[in-house]
Amino acid sequence: MYLHRLKFKIEAGKIAACLVIFMLFSLVWVAQPDTAGAKTLSSDAAESLTIRVGYAKGTFAPVKEFTDSDFAGAQQQAYSFIDRLPAPCTTAATGIPLTKLLSEAGIDFNKVKSFAFWATDIPGAPYKTFTKDYLYEDRYYYPNIVEYWNAETQDFKAVDEDSVTDMTYRVLEDRVRVDPMMCVSDNWQRFQPPNFGVQDTSVKYRLLFGQREHDITGVIPTADNSAKWIYQIDVTLDGTPVTGVSLDKSSAAIGVGATEQLTATVTPGSATDKSVTWSSSDTAVATVSSTGLVKGVATGSATITATTVDGGFTAACDVVVGSSTGEPSRGTKKTEENVVDPVAGGTVSLGSDVSVNIPAGALKGIIDLKVDIQKIASPPKAPSGFTMLGSSFEFTVDGSKSYSFAKPVTLTFTFDAASLSSGATPSVHYYDEVSGQWVNLGGSVSGGAITVTAEHFAKYAVFAKDEEKAVVPGPVVPNPLEAFSDIKGHWAEKTIGEMVSLGAINGYDDGFFKPDNNITRAEFTTLLMKALIKTGLMPLQGGRVIADTKGHWAQEYIASAASYGIVSGYDDNTFGPDDLVTREQMAVMVVKACDLAPGAAEIQFTDSDAISGWARDAVETMVKDSVMAGYPDNTFQPQGKATRAEAITTLSKALSMNSN
Repeated sequence: MYLHRLKFKIEAGKIAACLVIFMLFSLVWVAQPDTAGAKTLSSDAAESLTIRVGYAKGTFAPVKEFTDSDFAGAQQQAYSFIDRLPAPCTTAATGIPLTKLLSEAGIDFNKVKSFAFWATDIPGAPYKTFTKDYLYEDRYYYPNIVEYWNAETQDFKAVDEDSVTDMTYRVLEDRVRVDPMMCVSDNWQRFQPPNFGVQDTSVKYRLLFGQREHDITGVIPTADNSAKWIYQIDVTLDGTPVTGVSLDKSSAAIGVGATEQLTATVTPGSATDKSVTWSSSDTAVATVSSTGLVKGVATGSATITATTVDGGFTAACDVVVGSSTGEPSRGTKKTEENVVDPVAGGTVSLGSDVSVNIPAGALKGIIDLKVDIQKIASPPKAPSGFTMLGSSFEFTVDGSKSYSFAKPVTLTFTFDAASLSSGATPSVHYYDEVSGQWVNLGGSVSGGAITVTAEHFAKYAVFAKDEEKAVVPGPVVPNPLEAFSDIKGHWAEKTIGEMVSLGAINGYDDGFFKPDNNITRAEFTTLLMKALIKTGLMPLQGGRVIADTKGHWAQEYIASAASYGIVSGYDDNTFGPDDLVTREQMAVMVVKACDLAPGAAEIQFTDSDAISGWARDAVETMVKDSVMAGYPDNTFQPQGKATRAEAITTLSKALSMNSN
């Protein structure tokens, strides 16, 4: 096998030769590979090497810190490469293979996607980032690279030796495969064979890896990849990062010797590593097992915390431990007005305006809790087409404005029945703070009272909708381009106006549309279904309610979308309605909703490999039809969070194709 050599054109004559020699010596201090692109010569060697691990677009958590003492069993390895002169170089290095460091840090090499190396002389960003495939491609050390180098022509010698006329071939024939190594010391030299008798520790910690076969035949400079002063390595794993964690209880009360099971829910449901660790702030009061089982040890209080292994997100539950008989600890019994015993239940009212009946076991724990009802001075505006009857009320349990009950409670409101116009229908609504919308719960009307069951506390009010009210001639919806000042001049201004006019989406109560805010899975599903309903493509229909959407303001839209096969949960019981929708999730939902014809498109984004397998066909279809595109930096960002403007524009383009 003969491989071509790169020939350098140089002028003949003594002047050219002198210039070459001058350049070789004058540029030695500039082109040394051990500078690793250093911006300043005053940088110091790293005192330790930290390995962090995480997922793309997620957080990175430190898992192991190495110091010189951890390199006591280091091995010696020679490396060769070409620098930018070009000239042959060798390094006699002492270090530990990168794969071994990963193993000692508890990282599964098979799950690694890429590495980012941080150097002390490069602030604010990694010095080098390599994919695992590139870094661990077959790489070699060439033991005879110096011997066969021709300094005059800056190329490999071509002499007749043992019938081999091209020494490049001999170099390649003698190659030795080497793996990436993190070194605590080395001896870099130009035009000299490796010398392990001299070692320099001022360059630690240094990344070294061999050359690919074609690097040497083309004399491609590879010395600048051998970076020094590495103090941190960020290891990116292949998967979906964790964005948060919650517990099924924010407070609990147990007796000494009794137990309480806590359950942690990690979001999103598609996260690769959902494992959590548990801890107690006071193990003398309460302990917690590795599965979240809390056990009362002594009277008092303790905070139980669940922490995600990926990202370090936390959620806590305050636990009060009473006596073994189940009585609360001394001093915890409440004596204020409107207190309710969780075991017995009770009724709390605000005059004759409203009352709440709390059945036994609806409140969590065994300690009396204060239930409070207050009128809201400035309630959110009424939904379009509804009129508020009387006042709006806010309900709290021990100060919590969003308390969730173990079983439903009954709310009863009074209103002036005589004030209702003919055909008007009263109904109870609660205000969803996330969506900024009133959610209709209906209710049972008897004279001047309306009763409804609820599973959580929030802001509540009674509204009346006049079914027989005549339609007012002319436009009844203000021009969205005038109503929302923050969309004027926005790149999606026209499309937003069209979708608002269609009735598929609304702005916020503060008068803004907030086009660049991210959109949740519930919000996007609602936008999708409303657009399909308004355009007559499909009616709203009932369907199975996914467990974590029960009582959610978007419940009926999510159930309807699920019945059509447009959406599905992370699993049978988890939809994650308040998770932010990702671009690849949006692509899948739109393709299904608009029944776009599948078609392969050659995706050439730099992050195409990050597109999940279950979403690839949908993304290809969206790109083929120009419904979605990448960003100016040629990325698609499949796990990136979609904005309201992006979601509206994507859906509008898809609907336009569907109607053609």
